[in-house]
Amino acid sequence: MNKKKIGYIFVLAGLVVLLGSVFLYINNRIMYFNAVLKSKGIVAGISEYSDDISEKVKEYEKNNEDLKEEDILSLEFGETKYIGYIHIPKFEQSIPVKEEEKDSEGLDYIPYLYFKNTSYNNMLICDKYAGGQLEKLKTLEIDDEIDFIDILSNLTVYKIKSKKIIYRYEELMSSEEELTFAFPLYGKGIYVVVCERETKLE
Repeated sequence: MNKKKIGYIFVLAGLVVLLGSVFLYINNRIMYFNAVLKSKGIVAGISEYSDDISEKVKEYEKNNEDLKEEDILSLEFGETKYIGYIHIPKFEQSIPVKEEEKDSEGLDYIPYLYFKNTSYNNMLICDKYAGGQLEKLKTLEIDDEIDFIDILSNLTVYKIKSKKIIYRYEELMSSEEELTFAFPLYGKGIYVVVCERETKLE
């Protein structure tokens, strides 16, 4: 085989790899925008649910039934439960948060609750894939506001305290921070945004 033919083979192989990368990128972006549209519907559903929850509580009390915490602290859409949503005032964007991540859900670009304590005073919210909706947090600055609204429409206002890059999620498991976001970067590393509750002056 002469050098010219070998050169053609390398060029063709390069084009195949390039086209594959472009196709993968476009496919991921389509799934991302679908997730954004899906998120808007979920947030609207959560808001509608919270308007009706007081009636649900009254009905349970009327029938002398016990209201389980999971009945009011998560809301199911399809086969997925959500604990509420975050709102980023700087972008006027709201992003729902899943109660847990399920492998069966595939590439949906919707963040999930990695862990929490019982009173929601210590939460870690993650994106499973790079390029997800939490990636916008990279452009926020220290002291920028991020709100968390739970299923009962309870609003907690947070301010960004710090940002950093780590390489293992296990580094966050002993964290006592009030709210932490973590998401993988393209290539290597995990981007972490640490928040604290806003202290209101009396």
